Amino acid sequence: RQARAAVGAEALRVGVAVDAEHGTLLTEYRPGTPWQPDEAREPRNLVRVAELMRRLHALTVELPAFAAERIAARYLARLKEVPAAHEPRARRWGEELVACARQHDAHYAPSVFCHHDLLAANILDDGGLVLVDFEYAVRATPLLDLASFAAMNGLHADERYALLTAYRGREP
Repeated sequence: RQARAAVGAEALRVGVAVDAEHGTLLTEYRPGTPWQPDEAREPRNLVRVAELMRRLHALTVELPAFAAERIAARYLARLKEVPAAHEPRARRWGEELVACARQHDAHYAPSVFCHHDLLAANILDDGGLVLVDFEYAVRATPLLDLASFAAMNGLHADERYALLTAYRGREP
């Protein structure tokens, strides 16, 4: 998956060579400084990252589909032991998680190439923006990248609004 995503993202200034037969992925070294969360929240950078996401989401790459319910079930299966005192609450939370995941899957079709790990450190700035670390790339709704970027970088309500406005090119 990471190789397909990285090759697909080559259009976003990532130099990549893949030798699938030998299991080798070679990426070009990119100079640039990884962002810090405060840089990700700067108004100018919200516009820049929204443009980068639009370009990423326009790429055509065959990737696995994001399936929230499957992921939720996998997380819950990993929970080995819950102390008895917490078991009823944990069960309710698990049921709520699966219900929310099911609702997400029903309403948001996996339609575009999503990075799915847009924390500030995965964005290099060398005057232009470069994405790195495509390990979690999937086909999903653009909302996945927008929401995860906002959550992973601590965007406040006005910053989330600015990001969405920049991404859509109009007021949400």
